[in-house]
Amino acid sequence: MANNEVNGRDIIVMIDPAGGSSYKTVVCLTSNTMSSTVTELDASSKCGNKFVPGVKFDDTMTGEGFLLDPDTGIPTNQGYPELRALWALRTIVTIKFGKASPTTGDAIWTGTAFITNLELVAGDDALTTFTVTFKCAAPPFTQTVTY
Repeated sequence: MANNEVNGRDIIVMIDPAGGSSYKTVVCLTSNTMSSTVTELDASSKCGNKFVPGVKFDDTMTGEGFLLDPDTGIPTNQGYPELRALWALRTIVTIKFGKASPTTGDAIWTGTAFITNLELVAGDDALTTFTVTFKCAAPPFTQTVTY
């Protein structure tokens, strides 16, 4: 049986600012990451080292991308100005991480999240970039596999 590696370009981040399921793509990301952790409890003693899982989940989705000129960008997508407005209002959005058009066996992750970090970088003789971090409001994100 052959392995079918997934091209990272196919994995995108989409949000619905209204909290529904009308997702819009977060534009021109060059990379995106989903991080998942659970608290760890230190149960070490003189008897030996030991760790046990705690009960708190923490999920985040981050992305890095290019700032688009508002005169040329696709208005149906979510870029830095739209993300900045959501951040300023502390808006909880619905979010999806995965293939835009999943096929059989593909996993996608969904949930509610808010923006905890937003950064804009404009270097000399370089394209202007931004980074955004979404924190899951009710962790963990839900994983769904397409059948």
